[in-house]
Amino acid sequence: MNDLLRRYAEAALADHPKERGALRSAVEGVLPQLLPHARASISNVAKRLAMSTRTLSRKLREEGVAFTELLEETRAALAKSYLAERDLPVSEIAWLLGYREVSSFNHAFKRWTDMTPRQFRLAAASPQPTNTPKGGRGG
Repeated sequence: MNDLLRRYAEAALADHPKERGALRSAVEGVLPQLLPHARASISNVAKRLAMSTRTLSRKLREEGVAFTELLEETRAALAKSYLAERDLPVSEIAWLLGYREVSSFNHAFKRWTDMTPRQFRLAAASPQPTNTPKGGRGG
């Protein structure tokens, strides 16, 4: 299961900007392992990276990102990736992202994407329109 989560995380985070700092990348690598069981706190991440919480916060700030922002970005990217896997129930995805309640995950996902996880899955499953005009209507 851990290998599967690592592959999902790598694929989901591959879309992030390539010019991110080394510490940001390290945090993004640790978060998917800590998210299940709701253990993705700044103190747990700092311990995994062998530094104090203050040092982690300061160094992330130097890279232009706050821990909470990075946590949200990682959760959002992973959520989209997990939802693309149609065999994963939304309740399991919520748990994988560290949410104790599915409703909390639904609320967060709606904040990130303006749609519910179910709507996102339906949109991803339906054919995407092309940029080519059809029937005299522009795209």
